[in-house]
Formats: sequence, structure tokens, C-alpha cells
Amino acid sequence: MKNKDSKARMQMIFGILLFAFIFMAELYAIVNFPKMFIVLAVLAAADLICLYVAIRGVISVYETKYARREEQYESIFKSEKASYLMLKKYFEEISVKLAYMEEASKIPTEEIVNAQKGIAKVIIKRSHENTDALMNSYEQLIDRFDTFQKGMVQLRVLIRTRFFQPVRMKFLRCRRMEKNRNIHRIKR
Repeated sequence: MKNKDSKARMQMIFGILLFAFIFMAELYAIVNFPKMFIVLAVLAAADLICLYVAIRGVISVYETKYARREEQYESIFKSEKASYLMLKKYFEEISVKLAYMEEASKIPTEEIVNAQKGIAKVIIKRSHENTDALMNSYEQLIDRFDTFQKGMVQLRVLIRTRFFQPVRMKFLRCRRMEKNRNIHRIKR
């Protein structure tokens, strides 16, 4: 899956770069050779082919992400199914034991079994809801991290422009003044 994803990304990048290069060549040809229609048509066709390759790469990247997400949901579904089957197995064992105990003590175990089945259904439903909430919170966490990273970049730019630029200007002025003093000393 990773190999296919990296191949699609490389295809997208290669298509965009080649498109930009051929587009610049086409503009150069339009400006310098406006009457050579065959050359312009060939370059335009090459541009379209590169654009197709780039778009196909973008679509492949999105399809890979979608397939990965579907695979994650499938994995979660399988684990939920496995836990359901285990619960069902344990309930069957408990029901056999309860049937034995009912015969031995004549206690109404049918109601107990029905109550346990209802509890199991509620637990499975909550587990499924928690899984969906976990996936959604993971996506929100990634979005917040991206926002935080962008904020850090903006803060770094702000610090450079507000702090380092004035300090650098003072340093350059001091060096210039010292240089001028040295020149005056040399002249004397």
C-alpha cells in the first residue's frame, strides 16, 4: 500500500513539474515562434498529457487514502465481530450453566438470560459508538496539529521580523560606525 501511495505521489509531482516546464516552453514558443503552429500544437498536446498524468496521480492518492480508511473500518468491524462472537459463546456457556442451576434450584433463569442479552446488546452498541468517536477525534487531532504547526510558522516569522531584524540592523550600524572609525584612523 505504501509503495502504491509513493508511486502515485511521484506520478503527481512528476506530472506537475513536467507540465510547468512544457507550459513555459510553450509560452516561449508562442512569443518567439508565433507562426509555427505544429510546434505549438505538439507542446499543447504534451501539456494536456502532463496534466492528465498529474490529475491521475492526485486521484490515485485520494483513492489510496480512501482504501486505507476503509481497511481501518473493516479491521474495526472484524474486531467487533470477534468480541461479539466471544460474548455469544460465553452467554451460551452461561445459559447452559443457568439451565442446569434452574433445574437444580428451580430459579427463573429465563429472565436473567434475557436481561444479560439486553446488556450485551447495549455494550456492543456503545463499543461501536466509541469506535466511531475515536476515529473522529483522531481526525480532529490531526487537523488541530496542522493548525498548531501553521501557527508556529507564523510565530517564527513574526519573531524574526520583530526581534531579529531590529537587532541585526543595530549590529550592522555598529559595524559600519566601527569601520568608519578605522578608516579615519588609517587616514591620519
